[in-house]
Amino acid sequence: MDVGQEKIMSPIDLAELTVDGILARWPQTIQVFRRYKLACVGCTIGPYCDINMVADIYNVPLQQFLDDLNAVILKDGCDDKN
Repeated sequence: MDVGQEKIMSPIDLAELTVDGILARWPQTIQVFRRYKLACVGCTIGPYCDINMVADIYNVPLQQFLDDLNAVILKDGCDDKN
């Protein structure tokens, strides 16, 4: 699905991105990591840890976490700050 020129990422795409990749592209998602009380922001393995790993390590419901990330990303009507 396209919104203007921006492609909306599916939850599967987000699940495969690294924590650092998500935070760099969408810094507004920091609030989601904090809401879940995750120690991901600033973590040294952030460049290597994807969202699937985060959900597994912290026993977070993956689909709900992805939905919450997507909601914040799409809040301003686009999926990318670029």
